[in-house]
Amino acid sequence: MKVVNNKLLVRVNMEQKSLMSISGIELRTALQYGTNYRERSPVVAEVMETKSEFAMGDLILCHHNHFYGNSPYWLKDDLFSIPLNHTIFAIIDKDGEPKAVQGNIIAQQIEVPSFIPLPPEQMEVYKDRVKVLSNGYGYKKGQLVFTKLHAPYIIIYIFNTVQRKVVKVNSEMIIGKVM
Repeated sequence: MKVVNNKLLVRVNMEQKSLMSISGIELRTALQYGTNYRERSPVVAEVMETKSEFAMGDLILCHHNHFYGNSPYWLKDDLFSIPLNHTIFAIIDKDGEPKAVQGNIIAQQIEVPSFIPLPPEQMEVYKDRVKVLSNGYGYKKGQLVFTKLHAPYIIIYIFNTVQRKVVKVNSEMIIGKVM
């Protein structure tokens, strides 16, 4: 099957909230989240066709709203036809590292300075700026960019028993940069 109208055909293990295995790689999404409700369980999907920057068999991180019981993107069994747009965040490489796609960048949150030492759980981060971790879409590694408020989207996933936390920002949500 090949999907049309700017869609991408993917296979999803609907039980992956606890554990998913693709091509011998164990992948698990986080089960607990802090009070920041933007920290959602991302959904890992396997690309089932070659299209745009995606190759057959690529593992991708997508927005969790694509995959649920009666999703409008559901085709049959574990196949979904999802929009080929910024809601596909990244391709996961063989080492578990995300490579941003579809206009997204991978970034790092910046802690708000404190006059007194604070335990890690009380440290706050800026909600309107990040440091770029990967080049792309006109931004350089290490560059400070300013975003619309709450635009940074935290992604937590577990790759071969190691929990990973990355921040993605859609380049359209960036409103300024420090040269």
